[in-house]
Amino acid sequence: MDQMTTRGKTLWIVMLSIAFQMIFCNLPAETIFNETMGAASTITLIPAYTGWSNYGSVHYSGSADARNTYNSAGHYVGASGAGNIYFVGGINDNYQISGINTQGYTNIRLSLSLYKANSNATTGNAENGSNFQISYSVDSGQSWRRIPITIPTGSNTTGVYYWRELSENLPATDNLTLAFTNIGATEPVHFRMDDVVLTGTTNSLFNESLGAGTVNTAISNFTGWISSSAISFSGTGFVRNDLPSTDKYTGASGGGNILLETGQYLQISGINTTGYAIPALTVGVMKSHASENGSRLLMSYSLDGINWSTAQQCNTTGSGTNLWYKRAFPYIPITNNLRLRFNNTSTVGGSFRIDDIYLQSELTAPAIGFPSCSSISTTGAIFSANILSLGGANVTVRGFYYSTVTGFTDGSGTVVQESVAMNQAGEYNLPVSGLQSNTVYYYKAFATNSNGTTYSGQASVTTLPVTTSTSFTIDNTLPTAGTNFQTYAAAVSYLNANFAGSSTGFTFLMKDGQVFEDASGTTYNITASGTSVKQIIFQRDNSGTARPKLSRSVSGINVVVLSGADWVTFDGIDVQSAGLYGYYLTNPSSTNGAQHITIKNCTVTGAGYTGSSTTSGIYHAYATSPTTAAGKHSYNTFQSVTVTGFSYGIRLNGEATDIEISGCTITGLSAERYCVGIKVTSITNLEIFNNAINNLMVWSDFPIGIDIITCMGNVNIFNNKISSLTGYHDAIISSWKPLAGIRVERSTTYADIKIYNNMLWRLSAINDMSITDVLRRGIYIVPGSTSGTISIDFNTIMMGSSRSSTIGLELDSPQTNLRNNVIHMECSYAGYQNYGIQYEDLTASSGITDNNVIYLSDPSRGSHILAAGVPYTLESWQYATGRETASWAYNPKLISASDVHVITGADTPVESNGSYFNGAISWVTRDIDGNPRNISTPDIGADEGDFVFTAPLIPMNPASWTTSPLNAEEITCSATPNPAGNPILVAFNTTNTFGSPSGTYSAGATIVGGGTVAFVGSTQDLNLLTGFNPSTTYYLKVWSMLGTDRTVYYTYSSGIATSVITPARINLPASITVNPAGSGTFNYSSMSAALHAVKIGNIPTEGISVNVAAGYSETN
Repeated sequence: MDQMTTRGKTLWIVMLSIAFQMIFCNLPAETIFNETMGAASTITLIPAYTGWSNYGSVHYSGSADARNTYNSAGHYVGASGAGNIYFVGGINDNYQISGINTQGYTNIRLSLSLYKANSNATTGNAENGSNFQISYSVDSGQSWRRIPITIPTGSNTTGVYYWRELSENLPATDNLTLAFTNIGATEPVHFRMDDVVLTGTTNSLFNESLGAGTVNTAISNFTGWISSSAISFSGTGFVRNDLPSTDKYTGASGGGNILLETGQYLQISGINTTGYAIPALTVGVMKSHASENGSRLLMSYSLDGINWSTAQQCNTTGSGTNLWYKRAFPYIPITNNLRLRFNNTSTVGGSFRIDDIYLQSELTAPAIGFPSCSSISTTGAIFSANILSLGGANVTVRGFYYSTVTGFTDGSGTVVQESVAMNQAGEYNLPVSGLQSNTVYYYKAFATNSNGTTYSGQASVTTLPVTTSTSFTIDNTLPTAGTNFQTYAAAVSYLNANFAGSSTGFTFLMKDGQVFEDASGTTYNITASGTSVKQIIFQRDNSGTARPKLSRSVSGINVVVLSGADWVTFDGIDVQSAGLYGYYLTNPSSTNGAQHITIKNCTVTGAGYTGSSTTSGIYHAYATSPTTAAGKHSYNTFQSVTVTGFSYGIRLNGEATDIEISGCTITGLSAERYCVGIKVTSITNLEIFNNAINNLMVWSDFPIGIDIITCMGNVNIFNNKISSLTGYHDAIISSWKPLAGIRVERSTTYADIKIYNNMLWRLSAINDMSITDVLRRGIYIVPGSTSGTISIDFNTIMMGSSRSSTIGLELDSPQTNLRNNVIHMECSYAGYQNYGIQYEDLTASSGITDNNVIYLSDPSRGSHILAAGVPYTLESWQYATGRETASWAYNPKLISASDVHVITGADTPVESNGSYFNGAISWVTRDIDGNPRNISTPDIGADEGDFVFTAPLIPMNPASWTTSPLNAEEITCSATPNPAGNPILVAFNTTNTFGSPSGTYSAGATIVGGGTVAFVGSTQDLNLLTGFNPSTTYYLKVWSMLGTDRTVYYTYSSGIATSVITPARINLPASITVNPAGSGTFNYSSMSAALHAVKIGNIPTEGISVNVAAGYSETN
């Protein structure tokens, strides 16, 4: 987060990514603004100076002064010399330029030169630029955003102008203000500044047209690229300037081009496509062979440089040679580090040329997320929405339409809107007033730019009713008289007898700190029903610090029973139960359920472990199955309730509609068999969020944090923290419901289930168990109906070490999306298998599954993926299925086994590697802690934070690699390590098709995509490889390998390949000799050499004899 100052007040805000961030442009960046400071003839204060380069078009102010001494001439390329601005230290000397117009540009960057000086050399040499504050404002100085600058430190670093391009994009606006201030205090450093330059781009994401090219320069040596210096080019082809593309296709640049002969490739890395809508690639292609059609020039892309997409053919038409064509690829992924690769795989010797590699984004209307609502009152509310992408142009109007008619037409209804010049995607809020009380309103967000208007989906809100109420007290120090009741039983009796005849609601204020104990065996059912304007409320009177408590000490008696009651609220009333249930909702008939019940801000305490009895803190069930909507327990809310001492925390058993469970703490549950934090069955439209479920213990089975069974409609489970679930058993038991953090069993009726922003950890099984089935699952989607969709997004799951087999996330049901999750598997116990993700069969992986972090602390004790019983590493799964291509197997760097947030500042693959999948995920705008997510490149997992990610280093190839056949079965090999001395991996095959190694290997292992590993280790230990067949062509490839601190895995160099042909076996004679002093083809200097010859040679059918010279001896 960044600090902004607003007129003396400090405001912390999250700076969202500039939409359509064009770090890599199609042309050299255009100069938007350039201030050279002119040439002051003498020291002149800024307000009095008129020699500015842009005098009259912008405004200059500040306390610094313009000078011509110690100018910048010769200090850097393009230095203007002459004038500069001098900033005295210790007085906050400053300089501002206001009114700069940057509209119409993207990738707006500020560059300048900075000079430091100090009479104290030690202080001056230590200055790194932190005392030179650079800020900008888009609102005439009302708020400021600081941009950091760094300059060299150390000996002799003063007295030099340093040219710096700052790393942050500036906004497009018609009134940009730049401010520069020397904020140094003690031992002040003085600064000089010159050549303030703003550059920007106007069009595409990326365009490389190679300028004028060159006669024949290797790609690695060419320096004339026109793209940003942040883009890197590599490959084995050449940059040429013959056979140009001039006029051969629309937009052809001519000039330079890339020549790729057979086997050569071009790779471009570092392209940023984040913030864009539907990036598309076009490229100019020329073929040199008449029989080629471009199908052997392959384009592929990668998000990480390791996993590459399926290659696409650069097809051309016609039968001629040296013809240019323009080839289009309609979809390229959105990422902050795209790699493109063009590879000539021609088998007929044909070469290809490439020119005008061009990425452009389609201009669209803005992308907008699902709206939400807060601050709901009887007549108003605040509507909120998140603009996910600007669509290529500033948003000019944004707002909301609302209506009392569901499904109202986009753009109809009542509108509340505002005109803006929005150049950054992000949230906005607008108040709505003048609404009717107790009314359902439907509303949609919208946003407009020059490309059109986008409307969100429809949300709804019900305004609060205008209520009237008669107040009573419940105080056990006073008798039942007037408006006071001495006992809860007396209040319930009065309520049931008198409420129907009242014109107002009833509010019962229970005395703080009092315990209302009832040792009788009588159950007090509330049967009275209120309405939205005539409600029944039991709440604390707030006269003290301790909440009032209802207590029943008789076993089998429930404390609060709501039997068909409606519109009843218990707010701040604790419950102590020796019976089965604390709060119990039931129905007296099939047409009279308990509806609009709210239980909040209280603690419900049970009797603790009760053996095989099933108890619940809050329980809703049916004495009679409901036959009408009125007979169901619908529209109920359970909010900020702490439940402890039962076997179930909250158990909602049976049909209902529109249920919310939020902010609850469910802890200290225990049972002989069944123990569940929240169990919900057959609910339509359910929200479970912001709950903490922990410390659940089962003695003969396994607990479940949240158990959802056959629910329907919209089911949202988010921002929950589930931990310390423990199952204890030492014998074979049923695996009907194994331990799970979240378990979902799909309904045969349509359900849209979203599980996101949850954290799960410490899910344990105790004792050694002879159980073949997996016992622990983080999230478990049970086999069932294919109706609807399940989306599992941005969760963090840490499965700690336990004596049980473990699955992080099991998908046994198709149409399930699994995106942006962290799955961390600790694998400490031998003999138990651990799987990051398990699919019952391959159809269960038919949803979108990508951008996950799947980490195993010990890959030898499990696998990343288990599909239809087959284990896969992440690499082999990617190769076999083409899925999870943007996922990682590195350590996510979670804080600890008891805190699964990511370590602040950690180098972690979660950083900026998430995706909203082109707007497919619109409901996750904040993390589990409420922090806004990056709208273009969110972090993976439930925690959005301040982390870094260093892409895995790719080591250099070995310095040399030679191979030669020693005999029919052995090949000698020699390798010189790369300058870093990295170890090597050697693989071989007979097809010359090698995969890309990833992970760890031992001799004999197979590389996915091709190759059998022959050697892993230091080049010093490499000499002879054995076990080959005679008269065979073998291909051998060597890679350097580099370990990382993120995981036990390695990254590998591109590799060097050779080939050898093993000779035929030698036909041996019937007799050979061993004589160190002898000679001849079949005389050997040692018995070892003779025996080796026998091993690899052809022995005569009559056998062979070995004649040893007299006196020969050999110690072996």
